[in-house]
Amino acid sequence: MIKIFTKVFFITSAFLTSILIVSPTYPSMIIDHICTDLSQIPDTWITTVKNSAKMYYGHTSHGEQLTVGLQRIEDANSFYSIARSYWNLPSESNTFNIYEPDIYNYWDYTASVPGILTTYPSINFSMYSWCMQLKEYTAQQVQDYLNSMAALEVTHPDITFIYMTGNAQDTGFDGYKRYLRNEQIRNYCTANDKVVYDFEDLDSWWFNPTTQQWEHATYDYNGYTIPVEHPHFYGSDAGHTTYESCEQKGKAVWWMMAKLAGWNPGTTTSTIDPNDVDGDGVIDEEDNCPSLPNSPTLGTCVNCSTGSIGPSCTDDGQCTSGYCCMDQNDIDNDGIGDLCDDSFPPGGNSCIDACDCEGNFDHDVDVDGTDVIKFKTDFGRKPPGNPCTAENPCNGDFDCDGSVDGSDTILFKQDFARRDCPTCAGGEWCGY
Repeated sequence: MIKIFTKVFFITSAFLTSILIVSPTYPSMIIDHICTDLSQIPDTWITTVKNSAKMYYGHTSHGEQLTVGLQRIEDANSFYSIARSYWNLPSESNTFNIYEPDIYNYWDYTASVPGILTTYPSINFSMYSWCMQLKEYTAQQVQDYLNSMAALEVTHPDITFIYMTGNAQDTGFDGYKRYLRNEQIRNYCTANDKVVYDFEDLDSWWFNPTTQQWEHATYDYNGYTIPVEHPHFYGSDAGHTTYESCEQKGKAVWWMMAKLAGWNPGTTTSTIDPNDVDGDGVIDEEDNCPSLPNSPTLGTCVNCSTGSIGPSCTDDGQCTSGYCCMDQNDIDNDGIGDLCDDSFPPGGNSCIDACDCEGNFDHDVDVDGTDVIKFKTDFGRKPPGNPCTAENPCNGDFDCDGSVDGSDTILFKQDFARRDCPTCAGGEWCGY
């Protein structure tokens, strides 16, 4: 017999704050039914996700509940814009882009990841959703899944891999077995500082709008209390459940992505300055990149390997790779901040982003002694006598101020000794 228990509390901001104080580095982040109130997420963090997150999500029919939910949320409010495709990674701007192929077995998913990341280097998040396998799996088989995910984290350290529990639809002995395997996944993720999307929990809890209370569906098996899909979610609208269940799971995805982007529910509120959309403290009319934080107090991570945009930051140490773009950086002085500039950089050595060794003047794979010689040759050039110009450009005028001086030396030293520069054709750096 399925039992419905009521959790006696009201969904308030204070309660959520007391439950979900998690570091922005997200150790042992569990995304469950408490993570479903979109009104708690500041708009600026939704915008950050849309401008920075690219996901590879392998799943079959049950896993579609998440993306169907995301789609329905967007249909109700276009601010929560997503783009999803079974065939490739969408590239819509100001949108959370998701590549979601149909993949049943986890080993097919893990085997596909390296090739997908090579084809789409801007992907920075990835996860896999179970179907009904966990009711049949042994503890060792689930451990094999956990080991495979951990191996991906080692070989792809710049990607956030999200673990997931399975659904809560089985009862009896099968339900008991899948509950044990889901507990195994939760315990591993908690002990090893992983991110886990708790599908089973989201299946078994329903928020009753009449009583304003959460209800938990369970059944007893040999003395164990087993969570099971809430009867309110019985249906076949999509992914073997109701649209309401899909939407609950979609809301949890937005909550998860906002936290992964840097949002801390314990210290932020849902109110933002409408004149400062990215929340970086610089009002939009004075902000050279109003859609992404790039102020003296809050910046955005730029990945050196791919040129992709990452979470918000306050210093380079918070970025997995690359640097924290702050201080209204506008290296080509065109009035458009580097984070928002489609032509960034404007020339240089014709590479894709600011991480790609602007001091690599001979366009090989490193910044070494030969580049030092070229830099020293132009060092000291400045207006009015010998300025850097379009007709007579300089090697090393990184800030495009017409001179090669101490500020450029600092930037050159940051790249010196790098040996991972992409090979590329030459080109002038500044458009004077």
